Amino acid sequence: MEQRATFDKVAGLYASARPGYPDALFADVEAHAGLAPHACLLEVGCGTGQATRAIAARGYRVSALDPGPELVRIARESCADRSNVEFTG
Repeated sequence: MEQRATFDKVAGLYASARPGYPDALFADVEAHAGLAPHACLLEVGCGTGQATRAIAARGYRVSALDPGPELVRIARESCADRSNVEFTG
């Protein structure tokens, strides 16, 4: 099995075991990058959507992609209430 497919094979377990990111991380990224309100961000390797959801909650539009179809399925479910997110993968 290729390494890039590893997480997709255990996507449900990964989603339940993976700790979230601290909100301060996203505040630091915003400050460092000088992001404009409602900027459109590209997230490469969105996995199960933990960062995607946090970024979208801050009001940004997110185009998220991942090569793992099961990871993207879980990410879509976790962000179903967010109209500012689109997934590819």
